[in-house]
Amino acid sequence: MKFLFLDDKHGLRELSFTRRGLMIGGLIITLLIAGLLTFTLDDITSAMYQAKMQRLKQDNQRVESRLGKLRGTVDSLAGQINDLEQQDDAVRTYAGMATINSDIRDLGIGGSRYDRLHSYDFLLPKGGDRISDLTVTVDSLTTRVKLEQQSYTDIDSFVSFQKSLIGSTPSLLPLQQGNFKRFSDGFGYRRDPFTGRRRFHYGVDLSSWRGKPVLAAADGVVEFAGWKYGYGRAVVLRHGHGYETLYGHNSKLLVKRGDHVSLGDTISLVGNTGRSTGPHVHYEVLKSGKAIDPSDFFYAGPLN
Repeated sequence: MKFLFLDDKHGLRELSFTRRGLMIGGLIITLLIAGLLTFTLDDITSAMYQAKMQRLKQDNQRVESRLGKLRGTVDSLAGQINDLEQQDDAVRTYAGMATINSDIRDLGIGGSRYDRLHSYDFLLPKGGDRISDLTVTVDSLTTRVKLEQQSYTDIDSFVSFQKSLIGSTPSLLPLQQGNFKRFSDGFGYRRDPFTGRRRFHYGVDLSSWRGKPVLAAADGVVEFAGWKYGYGRAVVLRHGHGYETLYGHNSKLLVKRGDHVSLGDTISLVGNTGRSTGPHVHYEVLKSGKAIDPSDFFYAGPLN
């Protein structure tokens, strides 16, 4: 193959190449271009890889920093929950409730969810907080918080019940201190003052003066107010939790059926009506319809 070209010094010149020479030359040029491209692509790839690794390193540092802050917050919450659990135990003890067993508080958690989280831990530097560990800790705290919420609900229900029970339990002598003379008769068998026969007495007789205030022994609702055979003018209060109280031989009734009364309210005046030998209050306490000894319920004693 021949090539003609113009030279300034020598004029028109001729350059000849064999076919084999052209093939060898083309191969050499191709190899040079391929090598150049390979080195250039390696440099570009390496630069891109380094830049990406730098970004990943920065991202990991930020994640590690946030995990560290999260660990501090979690530890603070754990301390607060510990305080709540101690307060819970104290309140339960004070209220007469059983404390929560430590084995129940320390119930374990786990499962495939936590196994999957372990696969992300390798992304963080060694020695730092683990995603899986923090997740387990947070879930454990969540369980403890839910347990405390249920516990406080139980305490509130228990205290409310006890408050209602205390409010419903007859606990007051139904006469003021200065209006109470003495116990003229107690609960149990006695000799009937009218027949002389041995007969069961279902309450206690509180000797007093005519017209003195008779007081409600507990919070309640007036179940009956009127004339009752043997008791004369009488009041029956329903207190709840199965408790009822009866006040007999009154001279005057100051309440009517359906009225709500509170502990210590005046419900009637001392009298001598019905089967009575003198001014006094015949006082009965009933539990689920059965008469019980009222003297077992004089916690507060007479009011001053």
